[in-house]
Formats: sequence, C-alpha cells, structure tokens
Amino acid sequence: MKKLIIAASPMHQQCQLAHGKEKSMNSIIKKMLLIFVFFICLRCESNNIENNEIKKKIETPEEYIYLLPNGNIYLPFLKQNYTLQKGTDGVLGHPMEAFLKLYLLEKKSVLKQIKYIEDLTPYISKISNKKDALQFIQLFTSESTFYLFNKEKIVIDLKVGTNERIGMLPKETFVKYGLKEFSIEQTNDTFIINRNIVEKNKSDNQGGSIYRIKECITSKGEYKLLDKKLEKVVSKNEILLPYYE
Repeated sequence: MKKLIIAASPMHQQCQLAHGKEKSMNSIIKKMLLIFVFFICLRCESNNIENNEIKKKIETPEEYIYLLPNGNIYLPFLKQNYTLQKGTDGVLGHPMEAFLKLYLLEKKSVLKQIKYIEDLTPYISKISNKKDALQFIQLFTSESTFYLFNKEKIVIDLKVGTNERIGMLPKETFVKYGLKEFSIEQTNDTFIINRNIVEKNKSDNQGGSIYRIKECITSKGEYKLLDKKLEKVVSKNEILLPYYE
C-alpha cells in the first residue's frame, strides 16, 4: 500500500517559519521583561536595605558613641539582655559630668539614649519591692546620676547632711523649714512615694527651690507625678548645687 504524502506549499512553509520566529521573538521579549522586572525589584530591595541601615546608624550611631569602661549602672529589674552604661556622643570636657549621658544597650550594642523615665519603662521586667521602686525613681535624681539627664533643668534628691555635698541640707535647717522625711508605701503592684527634691533656679545659678512631690510607680515601671508643692526657696549659702556652663 502506498502512503499519501501531502507536500506543504512554499507559502505554507514561509508562514510556519514566520510563526516560529514570532514565537521565538515573543519568548525573548518575555525573558527580557522578566530580567528587567527582576533588576527593578532587586534595586528597590537594595534601597530599602540601604535606607534601613542609614536609619539604624542615625538611631543608634555606635561609631559616634564612646562608652565609659566602668560606667555600667546595674538595675536588677531590667529585662534580660539589657544594660545601662554611661557614655558620650564623642564630645568630652571638664567637668566630665556635663557631657555624659545614659545609654541603653542590648547585648552590648547601643539601642537608645535614656532621657526620661518613660524611655526606660518598656525595658523593665518587674519592680517587686520598695527598694527597687526607690532605686528606679532615684536613678534620675540621685547625686551620682542626675547629670546624665536634663542638664538645663537640674533636679536632685534633697538629703539631710553637710551642705558641702550636692543637694544636702543641714539637719537644723531641714527641721527649721518644717520639711518631712521621704516615705514609700506599697499596695499590690503599685508604689506611692513622697519625697523632697531640689530644682536649681534659672535666675540664681547657686540657689534652688525645694519641692515636696508625690509619685506613683507600678511594677511595670509606669510612672505618674501625682502632686508637686513648693516648700521653700533656698539660697547658695544653704545648699550646694552644680553649675554647668
């Protein structure tokens, strides 16, 4: 039996060839478009990474921060992997306290500068007793750490003692002005603190105002000032306060 073979006409062959070329050209164009889109996406991702790195450097410029080797401040109620350390943003002078700041570190990497109580609150695990509550609040007003914060408005704990030390009032003067000792009460997870502070007067570089303040702290480190009352304005002869030019 003979097989029937139908030969394609020259025009049909040209059409098939043209169609093949068209398919090949479309495939190449598709590949080129895919490659182009890929590089656009890669560039966008690169820009995002670069912007994030810049943002990270701006927020945590570790290369511009010098941490004091022995400047660690220990708080037993900080969350795990977080520490506090004194440092400066590259500028030092005399007295050194005028240039120092407090930084929060996460696994030895600078995370942020601590300026206010609220900055530290998210990193508190639990304040469980009066000692911890007092240590937390006095971090910002203690004679040994107050200078790490707002240097334009100096606030220090008022203590009784020799007036040769910063923030201390002689016992007889303390009694004469009718000032009360500090007190702290705990109710469940809340601490109420009554204490005296001294605010340096802007008009008098060596005098200050004594306030009686009432504060509330929760076990989570949440803070609220409940009351503030002016008790007495004292002169430079009665109390020693720091002066930073």
